[in-house]
Amino acid sequence: MAVRRLSMAELASLLPHAGDAFFLSDAEVDGWKASGGASWRADHPHLRGHFPGDPIVPGIYLLEAAAQLAGVAIRCGAEDWTPQTLGVLAAVRKSYFHRFVRPGERVDYALEVRPTPGSGMYAVSGLGRAGGDKVLTVELTIAGARR
Repeated sequence: MAVRRLSMAELASLLPHAGDAFFLSDAEVDGWKASGGASWRADHPHLRGHFPGDPIVPGIYLLEAAAQLAGVAIRCGAEDWTPQTLGVLAAVRKSYFHRFVRPGERVDYALEVRPTPGSGMYAVSGLGRAGGDKVLTVELTIAGARR
């Protein structure tokens, strides 16, 4: 399978997220491996009031961006995935936040997705880095749910 670099339009067509809930800025999929980036601008409406004067990106947003990237990889690689299938975050098995992420700082993700045959479930593991520092270690489960 060839490496697939996805445009913003392609990302938007693969995920149901929109507007301020859409966190990815770019993605590349190589089989069941995915890399991509996310950042949150200082005036993002979800950041208002989150540590005023010393804002940090909430950890749940770091997890959600990882889940969105995993969803992109699944949509690109799953043979049984249809437009009626919705990928949902089913479990956060492990997550470690190694340092704060500030608004405007780009987080680069590197994930590996492993399908669980016959279950409609996908195990995801990987890292997020910002400015060369590890900011997130994560293990997730994504489930394919019919709409």
